[in-house]
Amino acid sequence: MESDSSKPLRGSSLRERRYAIRYPFRADAETLDLKSGAHLAGVTSDLSPGGCFACTSRLLEMGTRVHLTLKRAKSRE
Repeated sequence: MESDSSKPLRGSSLRERRYAIRYPFRADAETLDLKSGAHLAGVTSDLSPGGCFACTSRLLEMGTRVHLTLKRAKSRE
C-alpha cells in the first residue's frame, strides 16, 4: 500500500486509519464504472458512515468513479 507521498506505509494498517467503525452488513452490490459503462456484480460485507466494502468479480483502478447500488434482501420476521 502506498501513501500520498508514494512511500510505503510501515507499521500501519488500513483499519487503523479509518475514522469510523464499520458494521457487518450483507447486501448485493451492483457497480457501474462511469467511464467504461461496465457493470460488475458483487456483495458488501460491511458498512460505515464513510463507505462500504464491495467485493466484485474484478478490480477497479484506484480513483475510478462508480455508481453503486445496494440491494438488501428483506428479513423474515
